[in-house]
Amino acid sequence: MAVLDDVKKFLRVIGTADDDLITRLIESAAMEYARYTNTTVGSSSMDVELEQDAYTGVMFMVQAFYEGQPEKVPVMRQAAETLWQPYRRALGV
Repeated sequence: MAVLDDVKKFLRVIGTADDDLITRLIESAAMEYARYTNTTVGSSSMDVELEQDAYTGVMFMVQAFYEGQPEKVPVMRQAAETLWQPYRRALGV
C-alpha cells in the first residue's frame, strides 16, 4: 500500500504496530481534503491520487493527529489548507 508507506516514511515510523491507526488517520485526512476542496479522492480514501502539494497537506493532517499534540493541529491544518487552496472547486461567486 503505497500511501501507507509514504505516510510512514513522512512520520518516520518503523514497523507495523501503528498501521491500523495510521490507515484510519489517512482516510480521515483524505476525507478532510475532499470536504475542503469539494472534490473526491477515489473509491476509497486510500486511493489518494493528488498533486504533490495537496498530498503533502494530507500528510500534515495525519501528522497533526498522530503525534497527539492538540496545540499543533490548528497550525498543521492551516498549512494543509494553504496547500489545498488551489484545488478548491465550486465555491460559488
